[in-house]
Amino acid sequence: MSGERRSAAERKKERLKALLYLAEQDTEAAKLLAAHDNHYAAYHCQQAAEKLIRAWLIQHDIEPGLDHHLDVLVGNLPDAEPWKAKLTPLHKYTPYATTYRYATSGGRVPASPDAAGVAADAAHISELIADAREQLIGQGRAS
Repeated sequence: MSGERRSAAERKKERLKALLYLAEQDTEAAKLLAAHDNHYAAYHCQQAAEKLIRAWLIQHDIEPGLDHHLDVLVGNLPDAEPWKAKLTPLHKYTPYATTYRYATSGGRVPASPDAAGVAADAAHISELIADAREQLIGQGRAS
C-alpha cells in the first residue's frame, strides 16, 4: 500500500517538475520574442502563468481541467493556500492567450504589446516559478 502512495507521489512530483520546466521555457521564449518586438511574446507570459497555476492545483490534488482563464484556475485553489494571493494578480495575462495572436474581424493586426513590459512580466513570472520549484519539488532554477 505504501508503495502505491509513493508511486503516486513520484508521478505527481514528475508532473510538477515538467510543468515548471515548461513554464520556465515559456518565460524564456517571452523574453527572446519581446527583444524582437514579436506579438507572440505576451502569449508566452500567459502560458507560463497558466502552467505555474496548474502546478499549484496539482499540488493540491485538483485536476486543472481544460479551462485557460487564469482567474478561474486560481479560484479553484483552497483559500488557505498562501500562494493564492501571489497567483491572483496573474489573471491579467488571460487576454494574452488570444489578443496578440489573431487579426481582428476587420483584418487589423493588433499592435505589439510593450516589449519592455512583456520582458518585465516574464522576469516576474520566472521568479515566481523559481520560488514554486523550490517549495514544490525542492529545487531552484532549472539547469
